[in-house]
Amino acid sequence: MKFGIFSHVAWPDGDTPKKAYDDKIEQVLAAEKWGFYSSWLAEHHFTRYGAISSLPQFLTYLAAKTDRIRLGTAVSVLPVHDPILLAEQFATLDVLSNGRLDVGIGRGFSPAEDAVFGIDRETTSRLYLESVDVIRGLWTTPEFSFNGEFHHLDKVTLVPQPIQQPHPPLYMAAFQTSTNVEAAADRQLPIIVGIILDHDAAAGWFQEYQKMASVRGFSPDVSEWPLQRPIFVAETEEEAREIPREGVRWMWEMIDFISHNKHLSDIHQDFQGWRKNNPSEVSYDEFLEKKAIFGTPETVAAKIKWLRDTYNIQHLIGDFSAGALDQEQVLKSMDLFASKVMPQLS
Repeated sequence: MKFGIFSHVAWPDGDTPKKAYDDKIEQVLAAEKWGFYSSWLAEHHFTRYGAISSLPQFLTYLAAKTDRIRLGTAVSVLPVHDPILLAEQFATLDVLSNGRLDVGIGRGFSPAEDAVFGIDRETTSRLYLESVDVIRGLWTTPEFSFNGEFHHLDKVTLVPQPIQQPHPPLYMAAFQTSTNVEAAADRQLPIIVGIILDHDAAAGWFQEYQKMASVRGFSPDVSEWPLQRPIFVAETEEEAREIPREGVRWMWEMIDFISHNKHLSDIHQDFQGWRKNNPSEVSYDEFLEKKAIFGTPETVAAKIKWLRDTYNIQHLIGDFSAGALDQEQVLKSMDLFASKVMPQLS
């Protein structure tokens, strides 16, 4: 199996984006040293839920600091970007990283982001899919021409071209409905599944994709497509349960807050006051049972073996941050995972 790390790069009250950046850089460097295969980061705007608004810049910095680990986006929010410029930026990053880039892409989930960037929420699905086609076309076709609803290109040749051929791995995000999975299957592009869904629902999208692919006349090997799961490893079961509790609670209540917030940014809103009266609809026990891979090294290895054997998952990405976990605990959990879990699954 291959293992990666993932983070939204949250910065709760009392933290700063600078500290969140420094912590994440330290985690990625540690991940490379400890033998992780990949590192993935999320893009967010105007929120404490995630501090990275420019993935190409951040990943270019990481590319210069690392030698082996693959660097991925999970995901880049296409509707808020010019796809021509983004294609150039990611191609440049692929060159500078010597072909270590993985690109996960999505529509985005925050109406506030759409509002700030002046995007009509009703058009984002069409804009997203058109952007996918523009980026892929620029990466693969000299003198690329395109006439769409939002973009028009006439014989454009991208410089530089990416190192990876025909292009860097391009994963379309799968979430709660089949629409994006169908769009990925239509384009014969793989999918990436995030941390929000339950185990069965998340891994089940790979099986559903295979059915869609069969109808469309191709047979992909989905086993190494990335599945994201919250992971926390501790010396005892009690520590694995209790240490991440508050960070997980912060994460789920922040997701709810973003969904209900009427302002364009949550940073100066009274999140702490709001959460006192609005506990997350996802209980911690339900999270542990259906979404998380928390426990001692033996327990975590057993849960991963179940995912591997049940769904043929061969590339697992762990969110070791548990939403808002202390850096020392994140690194300790990653170290335990690398030294005591990964050898059981090699």
